[in-house]
Amino acid sequence: MADLARVAIELTSAAQGVRAGVLDRLCEACVRTLPVDGAAISMMTGPGRPVARSASSRQVAGLEELQFTLGEGPGMAAFTLGEPVTVADLYRPDSRWPVFAAQAATVTSAAGCPLRAVYAFPLALGRVPLGVLDLYRSEPSDLDPELDEQARLAVDTVALVLAGTAGRPTGGGPGADWLHDSLLDQVEVDQAVGMAMVQLGVASDEALARLRGYAFAHGLTMSEVASAIVGRTLRLSRGEQ
Repeated sequence: MADLARVAIELTSAAQGVRAGVLDRLCEACVRTLPVDGAAISMMTGPGRPVARSASSRQVAGLEELQFTLGEGPGMAAFTLGEPVTVADLYRPDSRWPVFAAQAATVTSAAGCPLRAVYAFPLALGRVPLGVLDLYRSEPSDLDPELDEQARLAVDTVALVLAGTAGRPTGGGPGADWLHDSLLDQVEVDQAVGMAMVQLGVASDEALARLRGYAFAHGLTMSEVASAIVGRTLRLSRGEQ
C-alpha cells in the first residue's frame, strides 16, 4: 500500500507549479517511482495521431518515433483496443507488428543500452480516450502483478493530472496550457497530410499511410517526411512509395 501511495503522490506532485514540460515531468516521475527503466506518454486524437509526446530517454523516444512512423506497435494497439498490451521481449519476432518487431531491436541497440520489454496502457477519462502510457524495462520480462497494479494506478493518476493541467490558463495562474503548445508540434504533420491528399488525390487516411510508407522506405521518421513536404523539398507522386 505504501508503494501505491508513493506512486500517486509522486505523479500528482510532478505537475504542481509547472508552467511547461508537464509530460516530461510525468515521464520522469514514472521512472523514479515504478520498477521500470523508461516511460513515454503520447496524447492522441486518434489511432496513430499523437498531438503531444514525451519520453524519459533518447532510447525510449526512438521506439516511440518508430511506432508513430510505422503506425503499429504496442502503444498504438493499446490505444485502439482500449486495453493494456505487453511485449515481454522486443528482440523476439512478433506477428502482431512484424515490421515494428523487426526494427525495434535495431533502434534500441544503436543507443548502447537496449530496452527489451514494453507495457502499453491506454490513458482515458471514463470512456474518453486520451492517449497511451508506455513503460519499458531493460530486461525481458512479463508484466508481473506488482507492476501491473502500480501501473494501473499511475495511468489513472496521469489521466487526472493531464485533464487538470490542460485546462489551466497560460497567463496569471500556475501551470500552462501545455496541450495548446503541444498541438503546434502536430500541425506540421497535419499540413503534410493535407498537401499529400492534394498531390495524390486520396483521402486523409490513405495520405497518412503513404507518408508512413515513404518514411519507412527511405529510412526517415514521419516528422522528417512531414517537414520536407511542408517545406516543399519533397513532393509525392501517385506512383511513388
